[in-house]
Amino acid sequence: MSVAKTEKISVKNMINLYTSLVLPQLEYAVPIWQIANCQPLDKIQRKGLAYCLGLHNTASKDAVEVLAGVLPLDLRREELSIRECGKIMAKGIRQNIAKSLKSCQDRYGKVREKFQSPFFCMLTQVEDMKSLTTITLNSIEPEFSYLEYLQPSRTRPDYWNNLGSSKSRTVKQEEDARQHISSLLSDVDTKTAVAFTDGSCRGNPGPCGAGACILLPNTEVIELKQPVSKLSSILVGELVAIKITLQALLTEIGRFEINKIKILSDSQSAVGIIDLGWENKTHKFLSTEILQLRKELELADVTVNFDWTPGHAGIKGNDIADGLAKEAAKEAEEMETEDSLLVTSQSDIRHSARESVRIKWQRRWEIVETGRHLYGLKPQVQPKKINFHGLSNQRQLLQLQSGYCLNDYLNKIGATNTSLCNCGEVETVTHFIEDCTLYEASRENLKKEIFLKTGISVFTKELLLSDIMKTNSKTIGKSCQILQMNLSNYPKDFNFFFFFFFFFFFFSFIQKDFFPLSVYILFHNYY
Repeated sequence: MSVAKTEKISVKNMINLYTSLVLPQLEYAVPIWQIANCQPLDKIQRKGLAYCLGLHNTASKDAVEVLAGVLPLDLRREELSIRECGKIMAKGIRQNIAKSLKSCQDRYGKVREKFQSPFFCMLTQVEDMKSLTTITLNSIEPEFSYLEYLQPSRTRPDYWNNLGSSKSRTVKQEEDARQHISSLLSDVDTKTAVAFTDGSCRGNPGPCGAGACILLPNTEVIELKQPVSKLSSILVGELVAIKITLQALLTEIGRFEINKIKILSDSQSAVGIIDLGWENKTHKFLSTEILQLRKELELADVTVNFDWTPGHAGIKGNDIADGLAKEAAKEAEEMETEDSLLVTSQSDIRHSARESVRIKWQRRWEIVETGRHLYGLKPQVQPKKINFHGLSNQRQLLQLQSGYCLNDYLNKIGATNTSLCNCGEVETVTHFIEDCTLYEASRENLKKEIFLKTGISVFTKELLLSDIMKTNSKTIGKSCQILQMNLSNYPKDFNFFFFFFFFFFFFSFIQKDFFPLSVYILFHNYY
C-alpha cells in the first residue's frame, strides 16, 4: 500500500520530533543508570525510528539507526557520560561529587569491582575515548562559579571592516593597513613596549603554534615561539601568543620601567574576546588567564592596549610573528598529548566524545550481521544525515535502500504468502529496479533521463541507492519518480500521536526498574 499519508510529515521532521520528544526521556540521568539493563529501550528506538522512516517494524535496529543518522542508545549514553565526567572533574575538589570521582579515579585499575559503579563505568568510557582520540581528561579547564572579568560587549572599530581579508586584500588596502598601523604606533615612547602576536595551525584543527615579536624600549627585539598542541584551532594559537607575550613582558617591566604596552594581533576574534568583551564559549580558562595577566600588569601601573593588525599586509612585526608561529606549529606535530600547554575545555570533551562514539559506531556497522543489504549501499555512518531529503517519494527510496520491503522480505516475516513478484520472479530490490519486465518501459525512460542529465549509462540499484555511486543525488532521486513504485504490503499508515502515547505509557511502566528511588536520591545528592 502507499505511504502517502505519512509523507505529509517529512522524514526529517519526524526524526526531529523523535529526537526532541522521545530521546530526552531515554537519556535522562544516564550517567547514573547506564549500568542497568537497558535493552528494553532499544526496542523503543528501533520501532520509533522505523515508524519515522516508513519501514516495517521488523527492520533491524542497526539499519534504522544508520538510515536515520541517530546514534545507538548505548553509544549515546557513553557520549553523555563522558561529558558528565568532564563536568564533574571541572568542579572544585571540595564538592562531594568531585571528591568521590577523584577517589574512584585513584583506585581505577588497581581494584576490580564486583558490580560496576557509575563512576567506574564513566572512567572506562573516558579511557576508550583516550585510545580513539587525542584528548585526555588529565588537565581540565576548571569550572567558574563567578565572572570576575565580565565586561560589556563592544562593536568592532570601523577600520576592521575597511582593510579586507588576507586572501582578498587589494594593494590599496595593504597600503592603508600599513599607514593605519604606523598611526597607531605614532605615540610610542621610551617607556612603551610593542608586540606583534600570531597563531598558526596546520589544518584547522591541527598542530598549533604561537609566535610573537616584541620590541622593547631600548630597541631590543624578543622573538617568542611556542608549540601549543598537536590538535587545536587557530584561535587557540592566537590566544596563546598573547598569553606568552604578557608573561614575557611581566618580567621585563621593571628592567625598562615600562608603563605602556601595545599588543597587535592579526586575529579579530582574539582581540574581540580579550578587549571588546565578545562571548567566548570554548576557551574560557585560557582567556581568563590572559585577563589575569593583564590585571597584574595594570596593578603594576602598566597600561595594556590591544589592537588588530591586518595579516599578510607587509607589516614587518606581523610577518616575523607569523613566521615564528608557523615554525612552532611544525614543531607541534611531534608533540605528545601530555606535553600540550592547554587545559582540556568542555568543548574539547564534547567534540572528542562525539568523535569517539562515531568511530565505535562505524566499527560496529562494519561487523554487525544485520542490515548487510544497507551496508552495501551505505557503508559509512553519518550522524544526522538522512538520504533523499526533499523528495516526495523519500520513504519509498529509503525502503528500497534498507532492503526491508518487497515480497522476498515480507514473505520471510510472514507478511505475505509468496516471495514472487507479479511477473513470476522472486521480488528482491535488485529484481525490482534492474530486471522486472512489468516496469521495462519506465526503466528505459529512467535510463535515458539519467544519461541525459548525468552522462551515466550503467543502470544498477547502486546507481540509484548507493552513497558511493551517487554523483547527482537530487537529479537521480527526482528521476526515480518516473519508475512506478507500485509496491504492495508496505508498512501500514500509523497515528503518530498514538506512537508517542504508547511510548510514554511503556516508559512509565518500565521506569520503576530503571529509576529506583535510591538512584534518584543518589543523583540529587550529587547536585
